[in-house]
Parts: sequence; structure tokens; C-alpha cells
Amino acid sequence: SVHYWSDTRKSYARPLHKRITILPTMKLFAAVVLVTCALASVQGRTLQQAAAAPTTVAQALAQTPSLSTLNAAVQAAGIDIPADAAWTIFAPKNEAFSDDDIREETGLTAQQLLQPENKQALTQLLQYHIVPSGALRAAQLQDGQQLTTALAGAAPLKVDIEDEKVEIEVPDAGNDDDGDDADVEQADMTVGNSVIHIVDEVLIPASLRGSRQPARSG
Repeated sequence: SVHYWSDTRKSYARPLHKRITILPTMKLFAAVVLVTCALASVQGRTLQQAAAAPTTVAQALAQTPSLSTLNAAVQAAGIDIPADAAWTIFAPKNEAFSDDDIREETGLTAQQLLQPENKQALTQLLQYHIVPSGALRAAQLQDGQQLTTALAGAAPLKVDIEDEKVEIEVPDAGNDDDGDDADVEQADMTVGNSVIHIVDEVLIPASLRGSRQPARSG
């Protein structure tokens, strides 16, 4: 009788021991599955983001929220940006187009520049932000460097570097020392063969400065 009871206790103890051993194993397996799924999800999103990265300047302008006004201007002007272009582009952010300097210098607001009747002026304005001779990263820009733009006959832009900050200066911009110059706020957005530098001001060429002319001596 004692022996029988002892065997019975052993027979009941074995399943309990197995449950104690198996349950943690199942939990560990479930955790591994969850971690694997999470990693796969992150990797999938990363691959999607990489696949969606812009490969042309046109795509970059369309996909960058802070450049939506510039993108609209490029569309309105009908400027063709070749997919294989190797340009340096100084891209004014949206806030730059709401600056009073545009109206004061050109006699036109940013909204008026987007109208069909002002397409020629808008084209000149945009061309003055393009350096077509090659893609220059910020580290390649030198203090005092002259940059010839895509606007034929326009005075070249001048690079000013102070305390590692890059500023693009418009020559003969009148009496305002800073209003026509642009600070590079975000440098080296590489797209295809081109480089985009986001700036805080619109660069206005002399051909469009109708309401305020440079001071003349004598």
C-alpha cells in the first residue's frame, strides 16, 4: 500500500515538473518571435524609406516640405532640371519667399512672381540660385570665392565664410548690408549628381532690383 501510494505520487509529479519546464520555454519562444517580427518591420520601413529617397533635384524639391514654395516656383517657371545635372543649388526655404525684401527689391510679391505674366522675372530669379559648373559641397566652398550662376550676364555670387558659417552674398545689392545675403542653414543635400544648400533668403539679381538701386558716388 505504501509502495503503491509512492508510485502514484511520482506519476502525478512528472506532468507538473514538465509544465514548470515547458512554460518558460514557450514564453521565451514567443518573445523571440515578437522580437523577430519587430526587427522585420523596422527593416521593412527602412527599405521603403531608402527606396523612396529622391534621386533627382525635381524629386527632392517635391519631397522636402520646407522647399514647397521653391518647388511651386520651379513648376511655374517651367525650368527643366536634367536628371543628370551636376549643379550647386542654393534653395530658399519657404519663409524666405514671404520676406518683404522681395517686394521691396522687385516691386512684386512672391505670389505675383508665380503668375504667368511674370514668368520671365521668376525664371531669372531662380537661375540666380543655380551654379551649373559643378556640385560643390560646403567643405569645397572657399571664403571670397566667386560663383557664376545660370543667369547669363549676372554678377557672380560671393562666398563669405566666418566661424565656419557659410554666407552667400549678392554683389552691389544696395545699402542694405545683410538683406540680400543668404545664410546656408542646411548644407550638402546630395541628390544624384547635384548638391542642394538650403538658405534663409532669396538671392535677387541686379536685373530684378527695380525699386532700389545701388548708391552711386558723385
